[in-house]
Amino acid sequence: MDNAQKKALDILSSQYVIENGILDNGQFFYEYEDENGVTNDGQVYDKPRVDGGKPINNLVYTVYPSGELESYYYLLNGFNVPDSAEFYKNGQVSERDYRDVQSNERYTIEWYENGAIKSFWKSNKNGFIWQDSFDETGNIIKKGIKCGKLLFFYDFLNPDKTVEVSWHENNRFKRITWNEPDSEHLYRDVTFDANENITQLVINNLYAPKSILRDGELRMKYAERYDSSFEIIDGLLIQTDKDNVKKTFTGTLIDTYNDSTIKYVFNYKNGTLSGNQNQYYPNGQLAEFFDSVNGKISLQKYVWFNSGKLKSALIYLVHKKNFYCFSNCFLFPMWLLKKLYSQYGSGKCIP
Repeated sequence: MDNAQKKALDILSSQYVIENGILDNGQFFYEYEDENGVTNDGQVYDKPRVDGGKPINNLVYTVYPSGELESYYYLLNGFNVPDSAEFYKNGQVSERDYRDVQSNERYTIEWYENGAIKSFWKSNKNGFIWQDSFDETGNIIKKGIKCGKLLFFYDFLNPDKTVEVSWHENNRFKRITWNEPDSEHLYRDVTFDANENITQLVINNLYAPKSILRDGELRMKYAERYDSSFEIIDGLLIQTDKDNVKKTFTGTLIDTYNDSTIKYVFNYKNGTLSGNQNQYYPNGQLAEFFDSVNGKISLQKYVWFNSGKLKSALIYLVHKKNFYCFSNCFLFPMWLLKKLYSQYGSGKCIP
């Protein structure tokens, strides 16, 4: 067990909380805008800001009507800090939420009333999420992992027979293989090291999630048609309005083939591609999808054959800190990838 996990399991005593904390009995005031009018999730003050109130910086606790400690949490400049705990009336901790500042790992742990751990949830700075669930005797019953497009839960009591799973000795995933992946699954096979970092991927060539198509169809309803009012100036998409004023375009732009079928649905912000982008074959089949920020691919890019099968996928792996390209479901050599996609720059995304 590392230091971050030890801190996550370090629970303050009821006596310490009551002696050092402030009782929350409904006396606080919540401000949902800062002094400059910028909205927030709710900043806690000792009294209204217009009356000279100050943000709370302290350990805060609540109690049950019968007086037992119900929960504690920390406020820093009036905002909740991920360092809290909830308790059953018998004093047993029921839930713990903690984020380690040094590693930026976050833990959420739940307990049964008998003191046995019910679930253990962990996330890291790269967006990986791990979750283990246990029965009241400590036996693991479900295990999950999430990393961007990878979301998988293994039920030990009722395993999915269409998926093959192998394990490292410490009950961590070693390999997950989908025998019958559908169009919503990007991966067909994923291999992990002993720390559950992804080491190898095989792409599902049937991948064509309905969510991408629905997104394109939804945006078409609010789109503008490409015409002579649009032009590219210094790399930016410019639109000339009816008053002959030129402005950088923000919104959704569509173009069609000669028979009026959709050719592309592009999203722009301040004249550059930003958001989800869809291109189509003349037969209506999705040809290409990618997401972008400031005109560069930020997360992923997929290209399909006009038959509907996946041709290639460009994915940024956070823990590898680089783009990886899969062509016809096989990994491209990195030297060729860098040559082909150097113009995309670095992104912040997860497979």
